Amino acid sequence: MCDITLCADDTLIGDGNFAAGSVPGDGMHLVLRELLGAKRAAYLAYTGERIDAETALRWGLVNEVLPRDRLMARAWEIAAAVAATPRAARRLTRAVVRRSWQRRIVEDLREAYAHQLLAAAGR
Repeated sequence: MCDITLCADDTLIGDGNFAAGSVPGDGMHLVLRELLGAKRAAYLAYTGERIDAETALRWGLVNEVLPRDRLMARAWEIAAAVAATPRAARRLTRAVVRRSWQRRIVEDLREAYAHQLLAAAGR
């Protein structure tokens, strides 16, 4: 999961694992549940529907939506502003923002891995 997420205005986001007979993989279930909440995460996982960039912004999945040709310039602008702050402040802020999230990732990835193995065995 990125701390700051920029998105091109023509982006579509979704997960097709369920339609393919598998559970969401690679931590996707964690990201969706953490950022979107249980209801929206379940909806996207079960339907396989893809959401557009503006919906992703409204739902809190991304921070900014930009024309594709402005994306990298904006990313560098944000990176420069972040890099201009003291290193200790950056490290500690990141640790505070991610603390509980990191613990849940480890626990949930163990469980998700088992689910993926069971889904693969059931095919």
